Amino acid sequence: MLRYIKVAPYAEELRIVQPVVSASKTGFYPGVRSDMGIVRFRGTGFSYAASTRGSHDLLFAPEDEGEITNGKVGHALLRHWWPEQWGPAPLVDSPHLAAHDPVKAR
Repeated sequence: MLRYIKVAPYAEELRIVQPVVSASKTGFYPGVRSDMGIVRFRGTGFSYAASTRGSHDLLFAPEDEGEITNGKVGHALLRHWWPEQWGPAPLVDSPHLAAHDPVKAR
C-alpha cells in the first residue's frame, strides 16, 4: 500500500520529519498479498486493509502483481484523502500507475 507514497518506514529512528507517517503490516502467500495499516498526516488520516489473491505471479519479488496492485490502492487512497489546500499529495510516480490510470494515460 505504501509503495507509491513518499514515506520512510524508519523515519522516527532516523529522526526524519515527513508529511506522512504510517504503521502497517504486510502478509503474503503464493499468489496472495495482504496489507493493512494506518496512514496519518497533520492530525488526520485513514486506516486501510487490502488483499489480492489469484495472482499468476507466485514469487515474492518487489514487482509482483499483488505488490503493484496494493500500491495502486494506497496511491488512490492518499490522493483521495489528502486535503487539496495542502498542495500535491506526497506520492511517487511509476509507469505502473500510468498504465491503469485513465487520467495519466491520456
